[in-house]
Amino acid sequence: MKDALLQKFKRATYSGSSKEIEETLAEAKAAKITIDLEEPISGITPLFWAIMKDDKKAVKTLLKAGASIDSRDPSGRSPEAFARRQGKLEALNALRAYLTETRERVKKTQEVA
Repeated sequence: MKDALLQKFKRATYSGSSKEIEETLAEAKAAKITIDLEEPISGITPLFWAIMKDDKKAVKTLLKAGASIDSRDPSGRSPEAFARRQGKLEALNALRAYLTETRERVKKTQEVA
């Protein structure tokens, strides 16, 4: 099941189809399988595939669905460092926007507490 789902994520991410990504995310959730599945050979996750495609919308969709911003590629790079190193500016901007929004939410939560 995980291998089939991993291949679906890969196809959906490479095709740039938000609909396919969202359908695969729903399938993963229903099967209680993490979206941070690592491909056995490369060790990368769907978030890194979206970064490689420089697909801003796919990056946002995966992060919103819970993809780990703390994941690492086989070389130990974070998604942000990977995007920067690869020159994937759309993906990098999406990652930075997500990080900024997350920090703001945490800050607001701390102010209320």
